[in-house]
Amino acid sequence: RGIGTPAQLREHLKGFEEAGGDQVSFLQQGGRNRHEHICEALELFAKEVKPEFTEREEEREAAKAEELAPYIEAAFERKERMRELVDDEIPVVTAIGRNIAEGN
Repeated sequence: RGIGTPAQLREHLKGFEEAGGDQVSFLQQGGRNRHEHICEALELFAKEVKPEFTEREEEREAAKAEELAPYIEAAFERKERMRELVDDEIPVVTAIGRNIAEGN
């Protein structure tokens, strides 16, 4: 069962947007959905629903950054900075692929 028409989904997502939500996740591969139907649904979403939200994204992100700025600044002011490490204090981690290739 789908979520509805593009118009119904648009209205549903507007509710999230009005509540301050700025991300959604779609779980389409659950159940018995066929791959081609998932692709069709994503294409329909991209064509008929997403553009309206994309138009408002820059303004929404700017407002969010302005609202959060004092909190982010306060967090950075509280942060205790680590002293800079010297080279021999930086651990060397060998990639697992290299370990396998070298027989380690």
